[in-house]
Amino acid sequence: MSMLRLARLWSLMRTQALWGWRFHSLGPRSVVGRCRFVAHPGSVSIGHHTTLNDHWTLADLKPESGTGGPKIRIGSYCSILWDFQCNASISVEIQDYVLMAPRVFITDSDHVVDAAGERTTLNRGFRSAPVVIEHDCWLGVHAVILKGVRVGHH
Repeated sequence: MSMLRLARLWSLMRTQALWGWRFHSLGPRSVVGRCRFVAHPGSVSIGHHTTLNDHWTLADLKPESGTGGPKIRIGSYCSILWDFQCNASISVEIQDYVLMAPRVFITDSDHVVDAAGERTTLNRGFRSAPVVIEHDCWLGVHAVILKGVRVGHH
């Protein structure tokens, strides 16, 4: 067996052992690299044949509001390069065959800033709207996708 095939096999086994039981679901033949930070991995679902490279961050911003299903859904045959960050209060859906360059940031929430209300650094409120990245998309380096955005397919 070649070294490349052994490395791939090791990555598949490592991913299933470390993340298969933590995520809500993890499809077969998916590879997850080294994590920078993950908050509430049970609200993350990853399809099959998907690669999530090193230094990723995934966060469920409001775990108490969960319905038991995943808030961050990454489809099948996706390729997400390093330094990916995704925050979800309601839902972030990344459909199948999506390609992401390094350092992409996706969030479905903004902090509440109210001059007449609580101080910004003390306010735990969010304004949120679902985010959808439809199938066959490419997001370039340093792309930022904010709340309520829907990126159409192709």
